Amino acid sequence: MPSRPQPPSRRQPRKVKPENEAFRMVFATIVALTLLSAGISVYLTTHREPTEQDKLLLGVMTDTWKMGFGAILGLIGGKALA
Repeated sequence: MPSRPQPPSRRQPRKVKPENEAFRMVFATIVALTLLSAGISVYLTTHREPTEQDKLLLGVMTDTWKMGFGAILGLIGGKALA
């Protein structure tokens, strides 16, 4: 029975291509901002009677998490096609 080659005892760190590193940074930023705006939207709708300023902020945060979700889907789709 042939023996399987043994992996090296020390793992060499993988070199990440600069474009992959940039993609990861942009993706992580978009996800963080999307989750933050979604969290603020949930907080504003559940914790008190909204003032006029709260309603305006809620509209902005709702639009922001929708755009963030679209951006996440676009980044994943673009990465899959590349």
